[in-house]
Amino acid sequence: MDLGKYFLLLNDLVFGKVMANKETCKLFLQAVLPEMEIEKIEMAQPQERVKDFRDEHGGRF
Repeated sequence: MDLGKYFLLLNDLVFGKVMANKETCKLFLQAVLPEMEIEKIEMAQPQERVKDFRDEHGGRF
């Protein structure tokens, strides 16, 4: 599998931007899941970076 053409979607920031727009999200999902008929897109809360001050490591949820 050639991951080069999928590289941009492997980037968390780019993937988040694609999924944050209902139109591009639907286009992406239709391309990945062509057998499904997608009627409605409901947006979830985007991930937020959480800082753990105990040992100075961050995480994303």
